[in-house]
Formats: sequence, structure tokens, C-alpha cells
Amino acid sequence: MKSELNISKQFKKTIDKYNIIKVYIASPYTIGDKIENVNRQLDMSHTLLQLGFAPYTPLLTHFQQIRWQSHEELIMDLDINYLLVCNAILRLKPLDKLGIEIPSKGADLEESTAKLHKIPVFYNLEDLCKYFNIKLEKINLAYNNF
Repeated sequence: MKSELNISKQFKKTIDKYNIIKVYIASPYTIGDKIENVNRQLDMSHTLLQLGFAPYTPLLTHFQQIRWQSHEELIMDLDINYLLVCNAILRLKPLDKLGIEIPSKGADLEESTAKLHKIPVFYNLEDLCKYFNIKLEKINLAYNNF
């Protein structure tokens, strides 16, 4: 199935020639199914792109870790550096099959770092869009378990 990127009309309002709202996605990785966790971030990243944001998707390093056995500490340091240049963080708190929130020490660290540096933290797409005055249009959400 071919997936086309449907950039919203708001894209032109959120970007000028060299500036776009950068959103860091923080969510669980090591607890639960890693592939499912990576896919959750990829789906949210796609949704953010559709809305005109520039998402940073740290769990893409999953593939780097598999291929080159990258050290988790090094990857986390890299992620924190990217977080510090983002305009906001979107914290995903998915539930497991029993309806219990999947914990994440890494996402907790990312969230506390953002707060320490006065980077706004959001827990849902609606609040993020409202803050940046982006109209949440009807878009195709690839995955609903954010």
C-alpha cells in the first residue's frame, strides 16, 4: 500500500523558508515490543509531518543499534542534544494490552530535561496544535494508540 504524505494547508503557515516547528517525540522503547514502540513513533511522526511540523523521531536509532550495536548511553546523549533544539516535546504514554501505561525511564528523562530547559511538553496532539495555532484537520491517523 502506497502511503502519500498529505501536507496540510497549515504547512504554509508554520514554515517559512528556513524555519519550521520542531517537535521531539518521547515514548517507551525498551519495555514492551520494541518494533511496536518504534512503529508508534513512526506513525506519530507521519501525522506531525501531515500537520506541517518537523518531527524528531529518536526511535529510528533502533535500526542503527541493530546494525552497529550502538551504545544506548551514546544514543541517549545524542537524543538529548536534539531535544534541546526542538520547540516542543510530544510525550506519548501508550497503554499495554491490560490498559496499564507503559513506563519509560528514557522518556521520563527527556520530559524532565525539556521542562528544565523551558521547552513545552504536550501529552496529546490536540494541545500541541492548539499551542502552535495549528488547525487539527481531518487527517489519516496511521495508528491510534499514541
